[in-house]
Amino acid sequence: MGDRPDGQVCPAAPELAVSVDGCNVKLDIHDLSENEEGFGLYRQTTNSPEWVHVADLASHSGKGWIETQDSNLSGGIAYYVDAFNSKGQTSSNLALVNIDPKIAPCTGSCSHPMRAAGCRPAWGSPPGIYPTCGC
Repeated sequence: MGDRPDGQVCPAAPELAVSVDGCNVKLDIHDLSENEEGFGLYRQTTNSPEWVHVADLASHSGKGWIETQDSNLSGGIAYYVDAFNSKGQTSSNLALVNIDPKIAPCTGSCSHPMRAAGCRPAWGSPPGIYPTCGC
């Protein structure tokens, strides 16, 4: 938790776990704080250098798990979630998935030559470092 000089406290950082179901990503957020006012969910795909704000989720009473879903996706995807209150915000771990468009062709076609050659994104790089293949 982030203690501030005025004694007010930011929420504890949540934990994030993800799993794939077809073209959908199931996101399980472990709320480890009792003073958050909500959560912000963010996504980055292999074809975009920008983090996109996907949704704001309501505060959770006490500690526990919150489930949500992100739909109609393909390719390499990174997620994180922020817990926030009026004092600030704290970020979760980075969670990564890869939805093979050949198995789950949910979105538009991909014409990237590396994808056509069967190249898969090599995740594990720090945020802001992007794989050389993928759409």
